[in-house]
Amino acid sequence: MILSRAREVTRAPIVCLMIFGAMAVSAVDAYEALPGRSFYTDEAVGHLVFVDLDESQDLTAPLTADVLLQGRLLVEGAPVIRGRQWSIAFPLASLPQGETEVTSRVFVEDRTLGQVSTRIRRLPPNPRAVKIDRLTGGLVVDGLPLLPVGFYCYSPVQPTLAEEEVVRGFNVMSPYQSNDPATRDERRAYMDRAAELGMKVHYQLLRVAGGGGVSLGTPADTSSVRREAWLREEVEAFRDHPALLAWYISDEPTGHGATPKQLQRSYDLVHELDPYHPITIVFVNPGKAIDFAGAMDLAMVDPYPIPNGAPGSVVGAVRTLVQDLSPRIPVWMVPQAFGGSEWWTREPIGPELRLMSWLGLIEGATGIQYFIRHGLSRFPKSPVTWSAASQVALEASALTPALLSTEAPPTVITKQNSGIRATAWRHEGQVIVVAANTENRPVPMQLELPDLTIQGDAEVLYEERSLAFDTGSGTPNPLDLLSVPLGLVTGILRRQPEAPEPTTAAITFGVVLEESMPPYGVRLYRLHEVGEAEDQLSVSPLNRTIDPSFEWDASASVPSALYASTGKGRGATYFVDDRVAYHGRRSIRLHTPRAGEGVILGPYSPRVDPLRSYRLSVWAKAAEGPEPPTLQLATSMGRTDSIRHELTTQWKRYSLDAMAVDGAAARAGLRLSLVTPGTAWLDLLEFYDISPHIVSNPSPDGELHVSMESFVRDAELRYAIDTEVTADSPLYT
Repeated sequence: MILSRAREVTRAPIVCLMIFGAMAVSAVDAYEALPGRSFYTDEAVGHLVFVDLDESQDLTAPLTADVLLQGRLLVEGAPVIRGRQWSIAFPLASLPQGETEVTSRVFVEDRTLGQVSTRIRRLPPNPRAVKIDRLTGGLVVDGLPLLPVGFYCYSPVQPTLAEEEVVRGFNVMSPYQSNDPATRDERRAYMDRAAELGMKVHYQLLRVAGGGGVSLGTPADTSSVRREAWLREEVEAFRDHPALLAWYISDEPTGHGATPKQLQRSYDLVHELDPYHPITIVFVNPGKAIDFAGAMDLAMVDPYPIPNGAPGSVVGAVRTLVQDLSPRIPVWMVPQAFGGSEWWTREPIGPELRLMSWLGLIEGATGIQYFIRHGLSRFPKSPVTWSAASQVALEASALTPALLSTEAPPTVITKQNSGIRATAWRHEGQVIVVAANTENRPVPMQLELPDLTIQGDAEVLYEERSLAFDTGSGTPNPLDLLSVPLGLVTGILRRQPEAPEPTTAAITFGVVLEESMPPYGVRLYRLHEVGEAEDQLSVSPLNRTIDPSFEWDASASVPSALYASTGKGRGATYFVDDRVAYHGRRSIRLHTPRAGEGVILGPYSPRVDPLRSYRLSVWAKAAEGPEPPTLQLATSMGRTDSIRHELTTQWKRYSLDAMAVDGAAARAGLRLSLVTPGTAWLDLLEFYDISPHIVSNPSPDGELHVSMESFVRDAELRYAIDTEVTADSPLYT
């Protein structure tokens, strides 16, 4: 048996260099402590991440730690959190702006494991800041976790490339480009368009910082003095741009002779000019990456095995970087999305590309940047291959809360020599398991998760089926290996009055997942641990919408029970967002690039009765931006009614009341759209009858007893006995 603990790595000692968060560690110390983030701004709480704890120590007992600032205790005897990383939280209020040294002491029972110092950097708040979260290996962008999935491309950037790819789920692009001031307007144009679309740019400074990559633009005789001047100008021109994600300073430095010292100089200059964005290098030789540790904040690796090697060979490249650099320097993978000439006689097929991408994530990569995309079908040539990359982008986005979870991952055991690579992540009571078949043949898969106690079935994500367990053995029941549709039987998905009451889920101890895996196949599963927090927010029992809180994830990141009209614009998006929710675990994120170019959502049409009044309501909030976006709600029930609401950055309920006119269609047309530029999240979409319930009973003595009940709080009801009230009455117009 091969025992693999999810996301477990063996870390090499971290080289102490003059970078943010560098360590002062004595030889007798048994551990090191890293800042939990590359820098802090307005956070109230920071973290220290403990690495290289001495394996000879008995660390099964609880660990505690102190954190001190200039001899004064910030935290005393606090428990060390044994999550994805071992860490401790401490308050940041006492730390001034700039770099401050704090001291930490770790104890196991009554023994000390030593004392180390760590420099914490605090900067003034900046809405464009991109932070590295060392607790997860992910980025923090706009206050939310981000797992980048994007692509390299060429310059000049094709005018429609960004809008074609953002709707496929990609969130970052990285054009090879000149950094000549004479062509800066070209670069600003694509940066501005990326910002409009809500896309980020991994900005290349190769021509003026560290070299390598596709040769573009900078004359060979450009002096080092001129290159440095151009570097300064380029960083100053774009450091505050809303599309900027990171600075890319060198492409495969060992391939063209760039030295760590040279790149350290570029790194220091860029960080001096812009301390708010990380700096990256890509490596073709994984074993050399550690030599450049002082010149980067993020490391990438670009194994291109197809067709000269197996797709599973990318594992070694990613693993080497993760072992040598993580968690101080997170790792991204550059999967091969090209082929047909030079040393590669063909490009990867779709299953190979998806397999390589997920193998990178299994090994601990927290970002993906495909090499290379040139639309529509130059690189890669096959639409099927590029659709596999899009599939990964949508899957990684949907699973970001788990892939970037701070929680300790569960143990996963695979059969020896089975060709199956697997891991799991835990997040708020749910466990996401990924299994990847590295063989080009069907393989029987068996995964053991011995430490789990789960309730219910194992969901096979994005296949609309589940595996039911034999509760006696913890293995899937062979009679239940047929596809079991999930969408319409999950209680939270259909909040209809006729929905069946949920039944008590079976409990399974010690989980074994068994299925046949297709050649180069990747499967994703979701398990629910016993004790998973249940959503306590209510849905109106009168609600007529399907999937009101967008929990039905039949397809990754794509909402189920609605139509979408893209209108005249290009690049507007409407993805399910698992990072933000008011109700349940998900919301739908709308992004409108330009006024009038947003997507119009049309939820599944509910039935209505004529001359009845209905309410369309939704909870919504907007992202920070220069102007608050406007949400439009509309109904069509024989006539069109609409209302516009200016959103705020806080969750708030918005509604539209309308009547179904006599002779209207039996189904209502519902519409929601973000009509001005910006980003907004929508959740808990409801539609229900708000007509008053009126009962009139004449009595034998000639009196009329009228009972009126309203479903609208603070409503004013009127009952006329000597006239007919219509919707056109002056009382209501």
